[in-house]
Amino acid sequence: MAHEALNGVLESDIAHGWPLPALRTGPGEGLYPVQVDAHILIAWELRRLRGDLSQSEIAARLGLSYQAYQRLENPGKANPTVKTLEKVAKAFGKVLEIGFV
Repeated sequence: MAHEALNGVLESDIAHGWPLPALRTGPGEGLYPVQVDAHILIAWELRRLRGDLSQSEIAARLGLSYQAYQRLENPGKANPTVKTLEKVAKAFGKVLEIGFV
């Protein structure tokens, strides 16, 4: 049930625009790894990349409406295409990498 609990809390926090915790990887003493769902990781990363810029500023860079970009950062509503993610990566000066583990 840890998976459902963690993903539910993260999805809610991201959707509300609350500060995000630091991403921790790897097991530690007394810790157990819990997988974060991809749609949540994408929204989390977009929010992190945006930093102090507003969603409106990023939307303008991408040529999207504010509402369209806002949906990208909402894990409950976002379903971006790979093309959209490539466009976002370019706007942030990044390269999109996708893989299966």
